[in-house]
Amino acid sequence: MARIHVQGHRVDWTALLGTATGRSSGIDLPTYPFQRRRYWLEPATRTGDAGGLGLAPIGHPLLRAAVGLPDGEGAVLTGSLSLATHPWLADHAVQGTVILPGTALLELAIRAGDEVGASALDELVVEAPLLVPDRGAVHVRVSVGDPDEAGLRSVTVHSRPAPPAGPGDPVERLTDSAEWTRHAAGTLLSGPAAPAEGLHAWPPPGATALDTEGIYQDLAAAGLDYGPGFQGLRAAWRDGDTFYAEVALPDALAGEAERYGLHPALLDAAVHITVHHRLVDSPPGVSRLPFAYTGVRLHATGASALRVRLRYTEPEVLAIELADGTGAPVASVEALRARLVSAEQLAPTGGADRDALFRLDWPEVTAGASDESAWEVLRAEGDLAVTLAAVQGWFADESREGVRLVVLTRQAVAVDEGETPDLATAPDWGLLRSAQSEFPGRIVLVDTDGAAASEAALAAAVATGEPQLALRDGRLHAPRLVRAAVPEVESARPWDEDGTVLITGGTGTLGAILARHLVAERGVRHLVLLSRRGERAPGAAELR
Repeated sequence: MARIHVQGHRVDWTALLGTATGRSSGIDLPTYPFQRRRYWLEPATRTGDAGGLGLAPIGHPLLRAAVGLPDGEGAVLTGSLSLATHPWLADHAVQGTVILPGTALLELAIRAGDEVGASALDELVVEAPLLVPDRGAVHVRVSVGDPDEAGLRSVTVHSRPAPPAGPGDPVERLTDSAEWTRHAAGTLLSGPAAPAEGLHAWPPPGATALDTEGIYQDLAAAGLDYGPGFQGLRAAWRDGDTFYAEVALPDALAGEAERYGLHPALLDAAVHITVHHRLVDSPPGVSRLPFAYTGVRLHATGASALRVRLRYTEPEVLAIELADGTGAPVASVEALRARLVSAEQLAPTGGADRDALFRLDWPEVTAGASDESAWEVLRAEGDLAVTLAAVQGWFADESREGVRLVVLTRQAVAVDEGETPDLATAPDWGLLRSAQSEFPGRIVLVDTDGAAASEAALAAAVATGEPQLALRDGRLHAPRLVRAAVPEVESARPWDEDGTVLITGGTGTLGAILARHLVAERGVRHLVLLSRRGERAPGAAELR
């Protein structure tokens, strides 16, 4: 009997031959070559990324995707900005309001030009400040038009508040009521940039060194509050109407510099020495901000430190040349014009953050088509423990795999202002919302008013695919977050030094610091310090 060893195992060769010829040998072999089953996991089709949505991902920190327009040679680039995703933006506050620096609008326009081969910025005019909200985000759109006969393309930058993602409505709707605001408009052109000289002789010969100590304190006192991300000025010199500077990004931002054409915080810091110089001409309560850039050329990308030459060509016009640490040219601006802006001009509409408050609304939704999938109804009677046990038992039954559970409550939510939720059944909704997150797509939560028409509409409600609904007189309502009217804020009462200040956690570290501050800095003489350990807390006797 012939035998063969395969990877250390003895194989009966004659048995294999017997199987191949149809004789039983107890071993099953494929009936023809290459018949096999794959055991490797197949990658799922990706539809949520930019490519899956028909967009071109661009990987820019401020702009994430681009799409060409089918009726011409234009393009639209999209992005989203917030203090959560771009915390360094909080370091740029003007007259108490955090705004996107004009240099960021410049970066957006130039990057959009790269997408269509028109990277030179002929002109960009800032029309309205882009305010960065304390909470939430703003969506940004940069639009580039078709080239005209001279090869010029229009470019505009718009934004609007990102709508909240309500239950069952996680994506932005094109019909969202928030209007787009145009912040900047200009023109792009294609063609190679003219050779630049660079700044190789450094420090600048013949220029007088300037004292930069305290510059950012002076700017903050004048309403230009630059945080660490924007405090990039390292040294400065002056030669008549020409200023020179060395600027660099802090370590926290330097690592991302290569992802930008020119990081907005770095370009903003490049003009801080001249901004400080013009403070003497700025009235109280107003600040000079860039509003027009002309002839902007980017010669190199990704710089994290710059040599800068700033030259006044007119009283309010600066010509700017930027180079890297070797003196090689990085960028140039033929003309930067500034104008005075007051705190009132920067305040959000209405004097308050329009995204600060939201409320729950129950708009009517369209009934779904017939749903052939299996589902069962569980009626919650207001006993939280009984409801929990019923839901747990239902999901423990393996025979219900693939079946949806429709939990029916009675008056647990208030759809209209005149309704009052039933306090006995309202907790069921809180419990079942948590269960929905644990079993996604398996639980449908429906509240009914008990009307016959509502009972008859249950199947149509389930067919909508909404995870939560309310039925009122047979009509279907789904919860949505909507913006609430922002009430007028009353003026704060003046500080009363003779009043009593109550500090909870008063003997803790922060409470003690606050107590000492109130006494030493604010003149408070009556304090009540509350804490769990009271006078038994370490240091309480000394604090008292």
